[in-house]
Amino acid sequence: MLIRAEQMNAFEDGARRNFEEEMVRHVKQFTPKHAELLGEGGTRSVVQFAMDRASRHGFTMRGPCRLYIDFVFMFGSDFDTDPQFPWAGAILSDAGTPDQMAKAERLHQESIAYVDAVAGPNYEYSINAFKRARRVSYEDLARPIADLESSSVAGFRAIFPEKYAYVGDSALRQLTREAVEKARMHSVSSQAGILVFAFLMFALGHGFAADPHHPWIASTLAQPPAGDPNRRAERLHSKAMIYLDRVLANVG
Repeated sequence: MLIRAEQMNAFEDGARRNFEEEMVRHVKQFTPKHAELLGEGGTRSVVQFAMDRASRHGFTMRGPCRLYIDFVFMFGSDFDTDPQFPWAGAILSDAGTPDQMAKAERLHQESIAYVDAVAGPNYEYSINAFKRARRVSYEDLARPIADLESSSVAGFRAIFPEKYAYVGDSALRQLTREAVEKARMHSVSSQAGILVFAFLMFALGHGFAADPHHPWIASTLAQPPAGDPNRRAERLHSKAMIYLDRVLANVG
């Protein structure tokens, strides 16, 4: 993630289309396996989404806008409001730093600190977390528990202790409360179903349910519930395991 102090406005008349094409090529290099899974159209849709979201935060120069696109792929489409990344929202909304290059540089530095602490050398911590998550069955999530919020956060800690330590207990409790509300929006009320939502928010960002670079999630949630709406979450867990298999196959 290199931020260049290019003065060209990526959204000037006639420039947006060329910049979009450049960013589609960039994403194919930045995250080739993900771009391959998304396909040309899907990759372009995510780039367009990220460009629009970046512009709302005043990022119109090529360097800051490119950084924002990278963050969408790294941290999720709604990273700017995610309790797991409070530093991102604070920087983007800081009226005391109106210069977009300065904001982008601060975001860049914070992201380096985050990735170093959470992902670890050669992404070792993340890979180990993926392997632990892959061993969690839907039946495991359905076992009786006394306190859903505390159990959810304990699960985060067991699967990804480095991320738990960096993000903190309070933010992850907030994330779990959001998961309860998000699950209800999709008529999911079972303990196992809510925990599926919570763990996907933990892994993919709190906007996972409508994230354009994980279209399999929205399509799974949109399927008819076949009687019990909680079946949506069970199907989502099954698809998530397939997704993890693909991730692990690409990093193994």
